[in-house]
Amino acid sequence: PGATVADSAGGGMHAVLSILAALVRRSLGGEAQYLDVAASEGVVSLMALSLDQFLATGEVAGPRQVLLTGRYAFYDVYRCKDDKWVSVGAIEPHFYRNLCGLLSLEQWADHQMDDARQDEIRQAFREAFLTRTRDEWVEALAPNDTCVAPVYEIPEVVDAPHFVARGVFME
Repeated sequence: PGATVADSAGGGMHAVLSILAALVRRSLGGEAQYLDVAASEGVVSLMALSLDQFLATGEVAGPRQVLLTGRYAFYDVYRCKDDKWVSVGAIEPHFYRNLCGLLSLEQWADHQMDDARQDEIRQAFREAFLTRTRDEWVEALAPNDTCVAPVYEIPEVVDAPHFVARGVFME
């Protein structure tokens, strides 16, 4: 009682955590709490790395400047033969090495963090991904520890196997 909750992608989890914290406090003998939960604050929590960098250094990370803004070829999106896209997040070395092997680009396996070679690696990845459709790449790469996933358009999200299996959408 007494809680107001705003829900959205980031706000929902933020709201749940606030409600649970209030329930724990009440169960320990505290009084009921009024919760002011803003969806925007939940979304801000998803930006923690960028905000932490700014607060610590005053720097704002731009495109292709830091790891999570595409500085490296192993953390980017790539167009495929069918004009659909895959996302690549092979941050850990073993995922990157697996990806290079399965793309037949073993020559880049030892250059994951080599800033001087990122344009070459990215171009090699682009060319490789253009040789198959998105779904062919996902089938070949996703189950093989490469951190590759499909980028779905909105209508595809509803039929995505993961969401269907979990019953995310209902009639």
